[in-house]
Amino acid sequence: MNPPPDVRPFARDTDLGRARGWDRIEAQRLRNTRSNAFFWTKNVNHRIGAALSLLLMDTRVRPNAVTVVSVLMYAPLALYVGSLRPPASLLSGVLVFLWLQAAYTLDCTDGQLARARGQSRPFGGWLDRVLDVCGHTALLTALLLYSVRALHLQSASSVLFTGYVLGAHLTQMFASFYSTAVIGTAPAAGSNPRQLLRWLMAGMQITDYGIFILAVAMTLAFPFALATVLFANATLALLMLLGQLALNWRREVQSAHSESGARA
Repeated sequence: MNPPPDVRPFARDTDLGRARGWDRIEAQRLRNTRSNAFFWTKNVNHRIGAALSLLLMDTRVRPNAVTVVSVLMYAPLALYVGSLRPPASLLSGVLVFLWLQAAYTLDCTDGQLARARGQSRPFGGWLDRVLDVCGHTALLTALLLYSVRALHLQSASSVLFTGYVLGAHLTQMFASFYSTAVIGTAPAAGSNPRQLLRWLMAGMQITDYGIFILAVAMTLAFPFALATVLFANATLALLMLLGQLALNWRREVQSAHSESGARA
C-alpha cells in the first residue's frame, strides 16, 4: 500500500529537521492507529516504535530487516522458556517480559519506518504478517511446552490443551490478516456502533498482545495460572473471531438489501 500523499521523507541534516521529523512520525502513528486500538500497544509499543523509526531514518537499515530481527528475537526466547524448570523464578519472568516487549516494539517499528521513508510495499506487509505468525507460534509452543511439563498433563490432555490454544490463535490470526486483505480495514461495527457493542469492544482490550506478554511473564512462576491465561486468551481470540464474523455478516446482508432496493 502506498503512503498517503502528505507523507514525505524527513529532513535529515539539522536538529530542527529531526524535531519536525518526530512530530511527523507521531502524527503518522496517530493517523495509522484506530481510535479503538488496543491501549497498551498504541501507547507503549507504537510510541517507542515511532522513536526507533526516527533514529533509524538516517541509516541504511531497511524496514524488512527490522521485521526479520524482530522475529529472530523470538527464537532464543522460545528456547529459553521451553527449557525452564518449573516453576520459573520471578527474575525469569522479568527477563521474558522485557525481551518480548523489545521484540514486539520492533514489530511495531518496521511499518512506521517504511511509511516515513515512503518505502511501503505489498511484499513488506506480507512478510510482516508471515513472520508475525512464525514468532507468535514459536512463543506459544514454548509456553505450552512449559505448561504441560509443569502441570504433568497426560498425553490426551496435553494434545487437547495445546491443540485448542494453538488452533484458536492461528485461526484468529489467519482470519484477521485475510479479512484485511479481502474486506479491507473498515471497522466491521461501522462508524457509530451501539453502546453495548462499544462496551464489548472495550472489553476486548484484554486481548492486547502487549498485555498478553505481561500476563504470561507474570504467571511463569505459577504454571496453573499461566495455563489459565493461555486458555482464556485463546477463548477470547475465538470470541473475537465470532464477533467479527457476525458483524461482517450483518453488514453484508444490509449491503445486499441496499443493492436490491436500489435496483428495484
